[in-house]
Amino acid sequence: MFSSKQQQEIFIERFGNIQLYLKQYCLKPAEDPLHKLRVEIKKLRAIGRFIDDCNNNRVITNALKAVTSIFRQAAQIRSIHIHIKLTHKLSGKKFRAEQLKLQQQREVLFVSKQARFTRQLKKAESKLLLKTESIKRKAIEKWYTQNLKKAYSRVKAGESKF
Repeated sequence: MFSSKQQQEIFIERFGNIQLYLKQYCLKPAEDPLHKLRVEIKKLRAIGRFIDDCNNNRVITNALKAVTSIFRQAAQIRSIHIHIKLTHKLSGKKFRAEQLKLQQQREVLFVSKQARFTRQLKKAESKLLLKTESIKRKAIEKWYTQNLKKAYSRVKAGESKF
C-alpha cells in the first residue's frame, strides 16, 4: 500500500526542493539551479501521474497545473542556455548577442514573478496534501502490469514504435 502519509511526505520534500531552487535561481540566475528546479518539478509531476493513474482520476495532475506553468516558463530560459551552448562555435556574434539579450529579458521576467510563483507553489502544495488518499497494493500492481504490457508491445513492434 502507498499510504496517504507517504504521499504527503513526498510532496512536502519535492515542494521544499522546488522552493529552494527557485530562491537560489532568483538570487543569482544560473543554469544549475534552473535545471534542478525543472528536474524537481518533473519528479513531482511523475509521482502525480502515477497516483492519478492508480486512482483512475486526474485530481493530482489538475492540482499541479500552476507548477506546470512555472516549469514551462523555466523551460524558455533553459532552452536559450542550451541553444547558446550548442551554437557557441557555429553562430555569429550577432546571433549570440541576441540570444544573450533574450535570455536576460526572460530571466528578469522570471525573477520578477518569484513572489507569485512562491504563492502558487504553497497553494498547490496545500491542495495536494488535502487530496491524497491511500492506494491499495492491487491498484499499484495493476498499474505496473499495464505499463509493462505497453512497454513490451512497443519493443516488440520495433524500434520506430518504441
